[in-house]
Amino acid sequence: MKLSVIVPIWCVTPDLVKYAATMVRSLFENTDEEMELIVIDNNGGRDEAAAWIERLCEKHSVPLVMIINPQNTGVGAAWNDGLGVAEGELIAILNADLVLEKDWLPPLTKALARDDIAFAAPKGKSNPGSCFIGKRVTYELLKEDGHYFDPIFQPFYFEEMDMFARATDRGLSVGLCRDSLVTHYTSAFTNVISQQTRTKVWNRTKRAYDNKHGKGKEISYEVVS
Repeated sequence: MKLSVIVPIWCVTPDLVKYAATMVRSLFENTDEEMELIVIDNNGGRDEAAAWIERLCEKHSVPLVMIINPQNTGVGAAWNDGLGVAEGELIAILNADLVLEKDWLPPLTKALARDDIAFAAPKGKSNPGSCFIGKRVTYELLKEDGHYFDPIFQPFYFEEMDMFARATDRGLSVGLCRDSLVTHYTSAFTNVISQQTRTKVWNRTKRAYDNKHGKGKEISYEVVS
């Protein structure tokens, strides 16, 4: 099955350009499946990341869809943009500050063969929201009011948790795969935002999540091989 990989980038420093290029390089070097790459550039093309990624796609003969947003629309909106153009039957959501290791994908696709697993994510060196994969039909099933990811969680935090909670409400689980190896340089992109702003956004989106799902909402996770 064809894989669509969605990656938002916001490379406002040279280090973040390097993170994004390293992630894409690791994706191409460690993924054998047919895929397309969908990049949402939330820095309006004002850095070198898009050019780096275009060269890597050309080198590895990977189809690229590049969406340039003049303003930073936030993570969930970027994911919605990507899902709106994705052509794959399987759709992966990846942070740009990851390194994907050999055979990262087969354990995830194996987990998705089960009808009771909505999404699959690596277990270990990354959190589930930084790298997860689902079937197109699952994203469509969980769509709300025309959106895959709820805009109330803009610009970041809790978007994927809301999606996982909606899956849980339908009796589905998120599979955490022990054999899928991914390293996440946690918060490399959000750390360029002030701590005060991050705390304010976290408090607001946490309240929105609790109001929507109730405090203490438990996500149905299942560890799989």
